Amino acid sequence: YTFEENSNIDVYLTAGFASLMSLIPSGLFAWICLKKGHPAGKYFIFSIIFSLCSFFSLLSLWLTYSRGSWVSLFLSIFLLFMLFIYFRYFDTQRKRIFQSIIFLFIAGFCLLSVSLLASMAFAENTQQDTTNKETFSNEKNTYNNLGNENKAAEEIMESGVGVSWEHLSDPSSFRLRWSYWKVGLNMWFHNFFTGVGLGNFALAYPHYQYIGAGDVKECHNGYLQILCETGILGGFFFLFFILTIFYKIARCVKENRNYYAIVWSIGILAFLIHAGLDIHFSHPSLVTYFIIGLAVFLNETQTEKMNVDSPLPQKINSLPVTIITSLACSILLIASTFPYARDLVRSRMSFLNVGKDTEIPLVLKSINYVFTDVLNFALNKTDKQPKMSATILKYFFVDLNKLRMFGNLYVPEGPGSNKAKLLPEGNPVPDNAVLLVKEPWLLINRIRNSSVHYADYLKQVDNIFPYQEDIPNYLSEINKLLFLYSSPETDLEIVNNSRKEMLYWANEAIRRSPHNGDLYYNYGKALWFAGAKDCNNPDEQNSYIKLAIDNFEKSASIWKNVPFYWDEYIAHMKDAIGFFEKNNSPDEIEIIRKKIDEASQYVSELKEKRAQLNIW
Repeated sequence: YTFEENSNIDVYLTAGFASLMSLIPSGLFAWICLKKGHPAGKYFIFSIIFSLCSFFSLLSLWLTYSRGSWVSLFLSIFLLFMLFIYFRYFDTQRKRIFQSIIFLFIAGFCLLSVSLLASMAFAENTQQDTTNKETFSNEKNTYNNLGNENKAAEEIMESGVGVSWEHLSDPSSFRLRWSYWKVGLNMWFHNFFTGVGLGNFALAYPHYQYIGAGDVKECHNGYLQILCETGILGGFFFLFFILTIFYKIARCVKENRNYYAIVWSIGILAFLIHAGLDIHFSHPSLVTYFIIGLAVFLNETQTEKMNVDSPLPQKINSLPVTIITSLACSILLIASTFPYARDLVRSRMSFLNVGKDTEIPLVLKSINYVFTDVLNFALNKTDKQPKMSATILKYFFVDLNKLRMFGNLYVPEGPGSNKAKLLPEGNPVPDNAVLLVKEPWLLINRIRNSSVHYADYLKQVDNIFPYQEDIPNYLSEINKLLFLYSSPETDLEIVNNSRKEMLYWANEAIRRSPHNGDLYYNYGKALWFAGAKDCNNPDEQNSYIKLAIDNFEKSASIWKNVPFYWDEYIAHMKDAIGFFEKNNSPDEIEIIRKKIDEASQYVSELKEKRAQLNIW
C-alpha cells in the first residue's frame, strides 16, 4: 500500500537465468553418481542434494518464461554430445582438440542462426501489436489495498504453466532483440577499433537508434556489447578468454575422466550461449554465478590432472601463491570499499540492506503527493481525505507516534486482512499503519521543512562521495517541488534558495552525464519554472525562457526518434511566445515561430513513420 502499483508481474519473474542453468547439470551428476555405484557416503548425499537443485532449477526456469535459456541449455547438451561422439568415433588426430573448437563454433553458430532466423520469420508473419507503451502508475487508495502485498505471488501461482507457455510462444522479444542488434552493429562499425567505452552503451545508443528500435540500456547480446564498448581490440582479448574456456571444455570431454567437470561444463556452455541473447556480462550478479561455476569446473579438471598425471602438488611453492592471492584480495578489497561505503551512507548505514535504491524515488513521490493531493484537500479543491502509509512517512519522522497530530491512524485487522481498524491511543505506531489526514496544513509545513533537511542530507552524501550521476537529479527534483509549492509571501527564503539549488543541481547533472537527453529536458523544465514563476525582471525572464528552449531542443535532438520530447519542445516554444510578447521581444518571437514550423514538420513525419511501423 504505497503510491505505486506494479500491474506487470513479469518484473518479479526476471530471475538469474545463469544461476538456474548452472544448477541444472547437477541433476545429471547425481544420476551419474548412482550409475557408477555409489549408493552410500558422500556421493549418495550429493546425489540427493543435486537432484533437488536440478528439479527446482528446471521449475524456476520454466516460470521465468525465457526461451533463450531453454535453447541455450539444450544446445549446450547437444554440443557436448557431438564433442563426445567426435572424440569417441573419429580417427585419432594430433590436432583434434583444435578441430573440436572449430567444430563447436560452427555447429553452435549454425544451430543458433537457424533458430533465430526461424523465430524472426515466424515473428514477421505474426499479426501482433508490439507497441511499446509506457504505463504511468496511478496513486493507490492505500486504505483499500491493505493486505494485498502478496498479489503478485498469487498471480504467479494461479497462472502457472499456462502463462509460461504463452510467454514462450510470444515472438515479439525476437523482433526487439533484432532491432537492438542492428543498432549495436551500427555503433560498432562507427567505433570499430576502440568502441564507445565501457559502460557507455546506453549513452551512445540514442545516437545510432533508428525508428522502430526499442529504447534499451543493454544490447541483449553480451558479445556484441563488448565489441560496441571496447572495439575490436577489447573484443579480441575477450574472444581469447572465451576460446580458452572452450579449449578447457574440449580437453575435459576428450580425456573423459571427471564426470563432475563434464556436467558443470553444460552450465558454463549454456551461460555463454545465452549471453549471446541477453545481458549476462553487464550484471555483476550474473557474472558472479558464472565465475563461481567456472571456478568449480576448472578446479575439478585441474585436481584430476594433478592427481593423475604429475607430481605437481608436491613441487608447488606456497609462498608465491600466498603473495599473489593476498595481492588479488587486497586489490578487490580496495576497489570495493568506495562503492560499498557510498551505498552504506546512502542507505543510512543499513548493513542488512545496502542497496536501498527505492528510498529516494519514494521520498520524491511522497513529497509530490503532499504538495498535490494533500494541498488540494487543504484548499478545499477536493473532498477526498488523503491517506499516507507510515512505510513512507518513516523517512520524514523518526518517531512515528508523532503522526497522530496530523490525523487518525489505521492498521490491518489481522495478518493478510484487507480491512482496517482505528489504532487505539497509546499503542505504538507500526510501519504498516495508514494515516488519514485531518490537519493538511500542519502536515504540508512539516513535510516542507523535512524536505529541506533531506536535500541537505543528500548534499552531504554527494560531498563525501562526489560524481554520482543520480544524486544531482534527485536534488534538482526536490528543490523544484519546494520552489513550485512554496509562496514568496510566507516562505521567501525557501523560494529563493530552492530556485538557486534547482538550477545548480540540474546543470550539475548534465555536467556529470552530458549525453543523457533526459537531463537536458529536466534542466529545461527547471529553467522554465525559474522564469515563469515570480520572475518580474523582463530581461531575466527572457534569459531563462531562451535557455529552457535551448535545452528542450538539445533533449529532442538526442532522443530524435521519440515524439514526446519533440512535442514538449514545440509546446514550450508556443508558450514562450506569450512571454516574449509580454516582454516586447519581436525578434525572439520570429525566431521561435520559425523553429516551431521546422520542429512541427519533423515530428509530423516522425509520427507518420512510427504509425506505419505500428509504434505508439
